[in-house]
Amino acid sequence: MAVRARCSDPAFATLRIAAPLWILPFAVLALFASTCAAESDYEPDPQSSPVNSIESGATSIQLLTFGGGNQTPFRTNGLYAKTHLSDRVALRVGTTFGIFQSHGDNQPSALPSTSNTDSYSLSVSTELEEYVDATGPVTVFIGFGPYWSRSRYTTDTVRYRFNGSSYYIDSFQEEQTSWAIGGSATVGFEWFFKRKLSVLGRVGASFGFGKERNSYKVVYGDISNPYTDGLELETSTASGSSSSAALGLGLYF
Repeated sequence: MAVRARCSDPAFATLRIAAPLWILPFAVLALFASTCAAESDYEPDPQSSPVNSIESGATSIQLLTFGGGNQTPFRTNGLYAKTHLSDRVALRVGTTFGIFQSHGDNQPSALPSTSNTDSYSLSVSTELEEYVDATGPVTVFIGFGPYWSRSRYTTDTVRYRFNGSSYYIDSFQEEQTSWAIGGSATVGFEWFFKRKLSVLGRVGASFGFGKERNSYKVVYGDISNPYTDGLELETSTASGSSSSAALGLGLYF
């Protein structure tokens, strides 16, 4: 469900409000993690070796591999590093990224046509995590922190035609850029199937604000005297969203 508000001024204001069921993933994941912890029936033994790597000074690399949706900062194509400041508190820093390029043209011809598309997205986030339960093979944590993101998308197509005794051109160019800054909150778990290896799950919500800029330009008609049109809009944005559950892997050093 989304609500969008715009004013008549060229600088529009946009507001997106997440659906009221955004809290449901939190409850599901928390219940799952608590159940796993209860079923493990683990009681630490001072004489035995630790079953997880949650301790001051521990460092891990994390990779989300499934789920999470497309909302910043919960995309799944990210790489994260985490260091434990104490036996219960950790700092997690990472980035998500995406790159796409497409370039094409027709076979060599007196009337060439080209089509190009380029896009990238980048998000950097920092999260402070506190482990509610840091014992046993299944641990539960909550986290919060800021994020920053930027994206750019461009596409252009050019086609030449011959009609009667004149050459014609059809050209379209579009560019979209955006940036956002905000904060996120997360709840999750880590299941240590090996002391140095874990399966992690997390859900969260984020809120941010930023800017979007959209522009396009079209050129068409007789190549000797073509018609040109264009438009440029700048939008101020505020967004709030929740993510679906994401799963990943953690490797501790």
